[in-house]
Amino acid sequence: MRRRDFLLLNATGLAATCFITPAVWAAPASFARPGLLDLLKDDEQVRLIGRRYLEQHPAEAHTDALERRLAETVRAARDLESCIRNEFARRETVQLNGWILARTEARQCALFALS
Repeated sequence: MRRRDFLLLNATGLAATCFITPAVWAAPASFARPGLLDLLKDDEQVRLIGRRYLEQHPAEAHTDALERRLAETVRAARDLESCIRNEFARRETVQLNGWILARTEARQCALFALS
């Protein structure tokens, strides 16, 4: 491979990364739809759980903060379900309104409450 072709290929890869990265870092729509909704089938109950989490964690009481933390956490685990299972295994849980939830689930409820 000639040096010129190599540099062109690298520049193309870098440009593609710059355009793709914002989409990868954006919070997926699934963050705003907690799995607890399917279990409870009661939007208001999920909102109450989310509000309780926000009362206990006021620094996260903004959509941007929650989406950023959820994205960081899930990115490390590769997917939402693995993330939640891992948090339960590590006992990274919170108790809210009689429920014991993985922190990620609680953050999803909080994001739902803010929406």
